[in-house]
Amino acid sequence: MSSHAEDLSSKKRYTDAARVLLDYSKDIREAVIALVSGNAFSEAGRVVRCDFFMYYPNFEIIPIDQPQFDARADGRRCSSSSVRK
Repeated sequence: MSSHAEDLSSKKRYTDAARVLLDYSKDIREAVIALVSGNAFSEAGRVVRCDFFMYYPNFEIIPIDQPQFDARADGRRCSSSSVRK
């Protein structure tokens, strides 16, 4: 971790430390650690997703069809609309 980012982290300015790590050090792993330390989970997830799609630009998310029936533990079947949510 860079000394400036360490200084910011020691002052509990985790999002600022993460920005320094991303912009200047290009250290995605340490930036995500800083964001999680500061409870900035949404931003940490965004950074991870952006990094993933940067390295795998042709990755395609394919939706999986939900089965019409779910099996119960006792072996009976029920429709998904009758299951309590």
